[in-house]
Amino acid sequence: MRFDKFAIKSREAMAAAQDRAERKGHPEVRPLHLLDALVDQDGGIVTPMLQKLGVDMTTMRSGLGQALGRFPKVQGGQPSFSNSLIDVLRQAQPKADEMLDEYVSTEHLLI
Repeated sequence: MRFDKFAIKSREAMAAAQDRAERKGHPEVRPLHLLDALVDQDGGIVTPMLQKLGVDMTTMRSGLGQALGRFPKVQGGQPSFSNSLIDVLRQAQPKADEMLDEYVSTEHLLI
C-alpha cells in the first residue's frame, strides 16, 4: 500500500482515526474510527455526499458513538491498524484507479 498515493484529506482522516482510537483507549484503529473521522472532517466531502444520499447525520453520529463505545479498551500503547481497516485501505486504491483518479481520496475510502 502506497500512502504517497493518498490525498491529503485521506491522510488527515487516517491520522484523525488513529488519534480517536488512541484517545478512547482502543488497541486497534478500525473502519468505524475512519468513518467517524471522515464524517467530522472539516471541508470534507463525505458528509455532503451522505446527506445527498438522505443519511440523517445526527442519527449516524449517534450510532457511530455508540458502536465505538462498545470497543474494548486498554491502558497505554499506540493503536495499530486492524486487518479490516487495512482491507479498506487496500480496496480504496483499485476504486481510485477505476474512477481514473491519480490519488486515493476520501470518497474512495468511503466506498
